[in-house]
Amino acid sequence: TSLNGTHNISEQSYVFSPCYDFGTLTRPMISMDIWSSTNSQFAGVVLQSSIDDGQTWQLVGSLDDGIKWYNDQSVSGNPGGQLINQFGWTGKDTGWKNSRHSLDNLVGQPRVRFRVAFGSDASTNLSDGFAFDNVWVGDRTRIILLEHFTNSSSLNTKDENDHVNSKVLANSQDMVAIQYHTSFGPDPMNQRNYADPSARVLRYTVSQVPFSILDGNYYDGNSLGVNDKRIDIRTLYDPQFDVDLTTTISGNQIHASATITSKAVINDQVTLQLAVIERNVTAVVGANGETKFEWVLSKLMPDAAGTSFAQNSWNPGDNTTTTQDWYFNAGDIYDPAQIGVIAFVQNNATKEIYQVAYDGPGGGAVVTGTQTPDANQAGIDLYPNPAQDNMYVLLGKPAKEATHYTVLDVTGNKVLSGDISTGSNGIAINTATINAGVYIIHFENSELKVSKKFIVQH
Repeated sequence: TSLNGTHNISEQSYVFSPCYDFGTLTRPMISMDIWSSTNSQFAGVVLQSSIDDGQTWQLVGSLDDGIKWYNDQSVSGNPGGQLINQFGWTGKDTGWKNSRHSLDNLVGQPRVRFRVAFGSDASTNLSDGFAFDNVWVGDRTRIILLEHFTNSSSLNTKDENDHVNSKVLANSQDMVAIQYHTSFGPDPMNQRNYADPSARVLRYTVSQVPFSILDGNYYDGNSLGVNDKRIDIRTLYDPQFDVDLTTTISGNQIHASATITSKAVINDQVTLQLAVIERNVTAVVGANGETKFEWVLSKLMPDAAGTSFAQNSWNPGDNTTTTQDWYFNAGDIYDPAQIGVIAFVQNNATKEIYQVAYDGPGGGAVVTGTQTPDANQAGIDLYPNPAQDNMYVLLGKPAKEATHYTVLDVTGNKVLSGDISTGSNGIAINTATINAGVYIIHFENSELKVSKKFIVQH
């Protein structure tokens, strides 16, 4: 409210967004860069949403339930006029930070508006205020892998198995699982393939069951620690690889082909794992009384080592394709109708799992494309920015196919549109015909959905 000074005392101010249609989103989230410079607990900011054209406003999120989300619940300035609690970003940051939160409660809503709401109390202890930039709304694309270590003779595993199965089911668009039946006691599912579960036990130094791991190194420990908050936050992170998986089953042959494409600079070796699982196993009664087992590992293809690659570094766009076949015998699979394949990319050094894909029965988790809050990962640059009479779109490599672009003003109205032809390295856009201001340019083709911001100054 004062570019070169402090905010006001007893201030309630807002920045409103244009209207969004959430009709086509299935896993929506918001990402925004923020910079708080307020005196802690006296003034702060929240994000709110409205589905009735601003007649009522609802708080987006709660205390620390997203990535760098609200850091206090006792902001006396009560930003946004909250009826209970006084959540907000408050205090003084040392620079920009990226905050993210899911928007699942807005799925299907045709008219959604947001507002960034600032509030300060009567204290004269003032500061600069709050800044935000690079707001992005779209679908999450990360799929989480839950690796669960169990044994059908252990009395300790039954309740934990039920717990993790319920979490995967409740978050079926966001995660899949592999359950390794270990040799910590007799288990017929381990006896048909003991080598692969044993290798994963050694990989993670698992000493007992039950034991659960999310995405390799995001969480490991007690299976009851696989909770909604950890799942919700993990899905907000950008996947650093895309995984395109296709599988076919013919007789007793399983054929899997996976193409992995880097979306970031990775300075480590990675491994692609292809896991054949049975979604449900009911042909076994465990010594602990269990009668149904889910996401049961049958085979790692070609073996527990997976497919490693010689390169020690990956740049955005680097890709490779791996194919594997497994011919199973009658004792290897309980029910062929329950066969599925999970592909995942894992960092050899840190154990982090970068992305997952699943093809099989009862799976809601799918990879939804290369849409990302960070358009720079798509290799698209705008120059100059701010622009005057012309702005140049520069591609990191020639376009594989025709790419359509649309320029929108801050109210969502289309002001320019056109196409970048196949094989082109970029295009010049005449910005002399549009007013000075802030604009969003959206690029889209069959593999790409990216938006970037630019400024026009005359």
